[in-house]
Amino acid sequence: NQPDWFTESEAILTPLIKERKAAQKQYNLQPSDENHKKWKEASISLKKEIKWAKKKWQRKYAELCQEQDYKEKPHRNWPGLLRPVPGES
Repeated sequence: NQPDWFTESEAILTPLIKERKAAQKQYNLQPSDENHKKWKEASISLKKEIKWAKKKWQRKYAELCQEQDYKEKPHRNWPGLLRPVPGES
């Protein structure tokens, strides 16, 4: 069973999530333009990395489809290909 997109990119995403949470907490405690800017930048950075992680995960499964194994036994790859990506619709 293959890991999901978050698990594959957890090492990159976890620090960004912590950074965003810290920036949001700081803004909530001390609202200011500078703290809002830091929170916004951290949020944007996290969203970009999430988007990249999902694309990377989907690309991996697309490449699986092109392998010889898929041509001979496509049913092996169906669970990964048919699994919906959270947040995508």
